[in-house]
Amino acid sequence: MASKGLPFRAFLIVVAWNLVGVAIGDWLNIFDSNSVALTILYFSSWMTLWSFTSLLVLPSLSHSTVFAASQSIEGAYELFKSIENNTESNFFKNRVKKTKMVNTRSKFNQGMTAVIQKNHHQAILVFENFTTRFPDNIDSDNAFYWIGRAYFELNEWEKAEESFRKVLTRYEHLPTSQGYKTSDSIYMLGKLQLQKNLEQRAIYYFEEVIKRFPGSAAARNAERDLGR
Repeated sequence: MASKGLPFRAFLIVVAWNLVGVAIGDWLNIFDSNSVALTILYFSSWMTLWSFTSLLVLPSLSHSTVFAASQSIEGAYELFKSIENNTESNFFKNRVKKTKMVNTRSKFNQGMTAVIQKNHHQAILVFENFTTRFPDNIDSDNAFYWIGRAYFELNEWEKAEESFRKVLTRYEHLPTSQGYKTSDSIYMLGKLQLQKNLEQRAIYYFEEVIKRFPGSAAARNAERDLGR
């Protein structure tokens, strides 16, 4: 500030004057509010008024010095306001993101409800809509698996196989314990081969799931179907 031509001594007096103003404002509880925005507003208004009173109390100071002090306070208010606005913006962005996550889970659960109720056509409708709208969602591989299971129950083997293969070609191959349907899809491909009377191909898929995911529910089912 002093480098811009304002007398350094005068500036120090203004700073001291404003510190007194802060202390008096705090003593009078002028800044008390449940809202951060209102607190900043009260602070800015009080300190602006306090700065201008120095024209009466400290006549030796130039008007430019008082104005500069007032501008500094207003600048501080703008800074705090921008921080608050940014915080509110981030809050609402996070809120929207979380709401989207809740909405996708809700839609996925609608499909699972149809599966439990053995309403296979409804399950297919819900899950196909889900995978179209949210192809990269964490539950999309599960959705394709349940589409395959629904088609399997409806004896539509080709559509069932297409859905199970999408689980294997589009998503990571990780254990069911981590929320993935790789092992279950491999097992169901084996079951489909049995329905087509392709026993050797069924054995291939059963042995694959046992080798790749030992100890999994799908592996145990495959061992049971192989008579082991």
